Amino acid sequence: MRTFFCSLLPKKEELTPFTTQGEVLEKYGQGVNDQGQVVGMCRPMSNAYLDLLLKGKKPKDYLADDKKFLALSIEEENRELESGESDVDHFAFKENNIPHFDLTIEKNDLTEKTLTDLLEENNHLLITYPQPSADHEIYLGRKNQGRCRFFDANIKGGERKGGCDKLIAEVIDVMKSQYVEEDKPFRVGMGRSG
Repeated sequence: MRTFFCSLLPKKEELTPFTTQGEVLEKYGQGVNDQGQVVGMCRPMSNAYLDLLLKGKKPKDYLADDKKFLALSIEEENRELESGESDVDHFAFKENNIPHFDLTIEKNDLTEKTLTDLLEENNHLLITYPQPSADHEIYLGRKNQGRCRFFDANIKGGERKGGCDKLIAEVIDVMKSQYVEEDKPFRVGMGRSG
């Protein structure tokens, strides 16, 4: 007769998908810094997302495991800080040797046409806009003709994919609902790959 000792076998850690940066940071005890200030990681998360795409990896494989995506984002932020670069908002482009251009756009030009035109020439946009406590960064990109993807560390699940018209409208709605300084422009880092 054989006896199986299943309880002695290590249990496979159950994966939990990415929700929002706030929830994930709090879950893993990373939500507040040593000075007691709430931490945000939208920039390194958006750059990590773009970095995965530029390396031919699937972001959904990382977003399926919030711990894995957080670790990747922390590594991204550390590389940004250690690089000494002044343009860490668009670090994924530099890190992958993708030429990119920066553009500053007035808030009244935040339209579907503006973003559609930018995506015609570039398939990756890192967009940074003002919010109450700090600027917020998101990713918008074109997968192929008519299909786009959108990453925002503040929306449930982080990632959206679909028709460009629909996603661009969603990006505009998200930005306008959170944009706080009427007279402050937003910034776009844009690049083309593949």
